[in-house]
Amino acid sequence: MLGSLGEIVFEVSSNMVMTFDDFERSSSARLSFHELQGRKPLGEFVGPDVETISFKIRLSTYEGVDPTQKIEKLRDARDEGIAQLFVLDGAPQGKGYWLIENISESPRFFDNRGRPAVIECDITLKEYMETR
Repeated sequence: MLGSLGEIVFEVSSNMVMTFDDFERSSSARLSFHELQGRKPLGEFVGPDVETISFKIRLSTYEGVDPTQKIEKLRDARDEGIAQLFVLDGAPQGKGYWLIENISESPRFFDNRGRPAVIECDITLKEYMETR
């Protein structure tokens, strides 16, 4: 197992290839600027902002994955706002959970019944901090 996002497991085995590409993680600081008469604005560090992770996945029947089933799980997690652990190399990423903010789907091939055989997806996650 390479990692997981909730119930979605990223793995490479003789039966299945379910990995991601173009992994990107970004974070920033929250800054506020107060206007001053006749001077440059006064900057203030407010705190860290939530992090964002994006990556691409390929859901392919040719690689042992049921694209329809996997994309439905991802859509459900997005639509229900399910906060999930994102684990890589056995370690949870970030300080909390992650929400699926966006899924961009591109079906590439279809079987003889019109079902997608390959779906390429761009996934964007946002860090989810629970109120304490």
